[in-house]
Amino acid sequence: MLGTVKTNPDPYNGKRIVSIELLRIIATVMIIAHHFSVHGGIEFESSIITVNRLWVQFIELGGKTGVNLFVMITGYFGITAKRRNNLRLVKLWLTVLFYSVTLYLAFVIAGEETFSVSRFIRSVFPVTFAGWWFASAYIALCLFAPFMNTLLKTLSKRDYRILLLIMAFCWCLPSTFLNAEIEGNDLLWFVFIYSLAGYIRLYGAEKTNTAAGYFSLAAITLTLTLSSVVFIDVLGARHALFANCATYFLGMKKLPVLLISVFVFLGFLKLRVKSGALITLLSPAMFGVYLIHDSDLVRGLIWDKAFCVKALGDFALLIPYTIAAVALVFSVCSLIELARIRFLENIYSKALWRLLVFFAEKANKLADRMA
Repeated sequence: MLGTVKTNPDPYNGKRIVSIELLRIIATVMIIAHHFSVHGGIEFESSIITVNRLWVQFIELGGKTGVNLFVMITGYFGITAKRRNNLRLVKLWLTVLFYSVTLYLAFVIAGEETFSVSRFIRSVFPVTFAGWWFASAYIALCLFAPFMNTLLKTLSKRDYRILLLIMAFCWCLPSTFLNAEIEGNDLLWFVFIYSLAGYIRLYGAEKTNTAAGYFSLAAITLTLTLSSVVFIDVLGARHALFANCATYFLGMKKLPVLLISVFVFLGFLKLRVKSGALITLLSPAMFGVYLIHDSDLVRGLIWDKAFCVKALGDFALLIPYTIAAVALVFSVCSLIELARIRFLENIYSKALWRLLVFFAEKANKLADRMA
């Protein structure tokens, strides 16, 4: 059943927490830097350790940390929601649909893609066919969230902790120490992160330290994690067995990345940011920024053709070049998404809202008749 539509579609009930909006932006920048690393295609000799090689490996950490942070934000504020935010959910789906179809048709018109019926159908159902893995898993999480909230809030604090430990035992610890999982996938990992953030919200776990304290813990964990990259690189230079394992601990489900994500999130919860006009303007565009720059059509255009990343392995100015490239991608994609919100989403939102109210009323009447 669709359920009663909320009178206030804002996920924070009208309240903007500037530090969390800032965290969304930082997480997006980290994800773009991650894609520079993993989609750029730079190859290095396993026997030679250079600053450029370490830099490309280090920024790979940002992507999965950023994903965890996005889901934590959703879980922290979503756990107290009384019902599903149907308007927000539909708007998310429409955003994915818009970029999936628009980008595909744009590439066909530009002659970069050959039109095919099967590819077009896939673009019309991007969530079903996982055009963007994060978008598909995230929207599925949002669908299940109200039912998860009901379950999680019925648990005692002790049982809630046990549930989190079981989830970590199934999906985090085996991934970290055995490179395996117990029947895990991206959605189940999101359920774990959502539940973990919900626990923090319900039981005030963020109140046990200061922002500086949490950031210090994050810095220590980050230092140890990046040190593991250097250590494994050294091993790989001497033993072929470790040649391609340097970024092993940088995965989304690895314990070090989980700890960094939690500490950073807790730090931003405690952080007080007074001025936030630009932050609150940019923050709603972050999902669109992700969709634009990480489309399977756009990746090659950005990293191969525009920035020629693959050829930069020995470039002396790779670090400032990376920063400039990430900043430019972020800025252009933000402007595109803000324009979409301004000239499309803001126009159809009112009509969409009325449509949702209409279907909610019909669904409730049907449920009353069946009761």
